[in-house]
Amino acid sequence: WALGAVMLGGLALSRGAVAQEVAFVPELSVTGEYATNRILSHPPAPDSEDVQVSAGGDLLAHSQTSSLDLRPVLTYLYDNKIKNLNTYEASVDFVSAYRTQKSEWDLEAEYQRQDAFDAEYGIAAYNPLNPNAPNTQGTVIITGDTRTTINVQPSFSYDLTQRWSLSGNANYNGTRYSTDVPGYLVSYNSEGVEVDMGYALSPTSTLSAGPYVSNYQPTNDNIGAIRAITMVAN
Repeated sequence: WALGAVMLGGLALSRGAVAQEVAFVPELSVTGEYATNRILSHPPAPDSEDVQVSAGGDLLAHSQTSSLDLRPVLTYLYDNKIKNLNTYEASVDFVSAYRTQKSEWDLEAEYQRQDAFDAEYGIAAYNPLNPNAPNTQGTVIITGDTRTTINVQPSFSYDLTQRWSLSGNANYNGTRYSTDVPGYLVSYNSEGVEVDMGYALSPTSTLSAGPYVSNYQPTNDNIGAIRAITMVAN
């Protein structure tokens, strides 16, 4: 929530004007399930029960030159079949854009706090601002280990002339586990920067070229993780 508030304030200052249209859509979801002898075994299998409660909202602000979308969600989970599951999860998503006659500036940011089981195996609810998360990699099931992730992706494009343009983007991904598991759950920082010069071949096509640099740095080198630096010319 604090991350979203800071970004919201920063965007308002940079724009210097209040959005013409503002809307807030509250969200509340409650689901529960109880089952006896779910697998119809003999003797009967233990009873199972799970509850999920999610509360949050979606703040939307739009004007002729800018847009903003801020979506915080807090979730409570309970499942008697999954031992040591962290019951509280949180996420904050932020998407904004600012446009002028010659340029466009975008910012996307996300904060997530989840149990490692949900983060790695996709139990979390669908996120419309980040449809590709969470991932589903891994073969070892771990619970009770909290994963916190911060992702920030600014980008811009600027028309230097009618044909020549300059664009760029950067990204930062910081992931932390409450307890690292060597070779599987590794806390790390990852950054990337790309800058491209573009030439418009026609109104519908542009040829772009430029450098790209990325860095991957585990926060604890003692667990066997390896740092990686990548440089590419597109």
